[in-house]
Amino acid sequence: MSVNFGTKSSGVPKGMPLRHIRAGKLVRYEAGNGWYRIAAKGRVTARVVHPADAFLCRLGPPKGNDIVQLSIGRVRSLIADSLFSPKRDLGLRFSGKGVRLEWKANLNCYVVSCTGGLTVHVKRNLYREDHGIKWYRPLDKSIFNRAPTGWCSWYIYYKDIDEEKILRNVEWLGENLSRFGLEYAQIDDGWQGDSAGHGSNREWSIVCAERFPHGMKWLAEQIRDAGLVPGIWLIPFSRSDTDAFRQCPDMFLRDAKGRSVAELRKPVEHTYMGDRDRMYLWSGRYMLDPTSPRAHAYLGKLFTMLCREWGYSYVKIDAQGYVVPTFTRYRGRFRRSRTRRTGACCGRSRRRWERDVSS
Repeated sequence: MSVNFGTKSSGVPKGMPLRHIRAGKLVRYEAGNGWYRIAAKGRVTARVVHPADAFLCRLGPPKGNDIVQLSIGRVRSLIADSLFSPKRDLGLRFSGKGVRLEWKANLNCYVVSCTGGLTVHVKRNLYREDHGIKWYRPLDKSIFNRAPTGWCSWYIYYKDIDEEKILRNVEWLGENLSRFGLEYAQIDDGWQGDSAGHGSNREWSIVCAERFPHGMKWLAEQIRDAGLVPGIWLIPFSRSDTDAFRQCPDMFLRDAKGRSVAELRKPVEHTYMGDRDRMYLWSGRYMLDPTSPRAHAYLGKLFTMLCREWGYSYVKIDAQGYVVPTFTRYRGRFRRSRTRRTGACCGRSRRRWERDVSS
């Protein structure tokens, strides 16, 4: 289906992505910069003109609420009020009393309905412009033709992991679920350092020898031998090495007084965090300066170790809800301070980060 919304006809403003409009009593059509409105009394229904890949979603949470929504295929939803096309980076958001979007297979399109006036906001370049992600590209499904499917140690063991537990699960997964499409086995938090702590345990070249005596390369080989793809968790933009922070001042992001930007004003009150972690962000004690050549070299060596030397093909990069707002706040402290922002974090992650840095 074409994304061309057509020309003005029968009083319908040019660009309105609606056809076959029906209203109990039509008052007038209105249009503005990126929005269109049907002012009417009674029930309004219309077919939506949208790209073929558009799917039902929300482009923002309701006022005062956070909503996590996951759907696959042509679904029905009482809370979804938008359509989004990844291929064209195009969003359509509908508002009105009791607004509802439904897929009609016999019409091969979505139908929108509400009581009274209906407004539709057309958001072109949603990610590139509205969210500031200028490098947005739709997923190339010729490379990733299906969603990754696998097992993650965090959701059963949290940080209480060791190589015996990993291998016991990997063996069962390989024998029972790999033939149904399960592909990855991901080792989460707890493999590094002393396998304890939070922000104080973010040093990625040190493996917990007590829990992983054979090392991470050996474990990756065992996972592959079981027919699965090895994956590993980390927060590459943070470290916890105090000596490195002191000896490499140009590698890390610091405030005006030279302190770590991850250092808190007051101790965190989370009961699960030990004393050594209470004065730093959960993501790590020291944040890398993303514009520093020394930091670039460090990241290159880190991922060479993880992927080429150890053999992990799947890498989970965590804590972006802390990293992105920290970079945004201290962008003026970058080595290259004129570096432009190319992304944004969700509201929930930003609020969590603001709660911690102000505590």
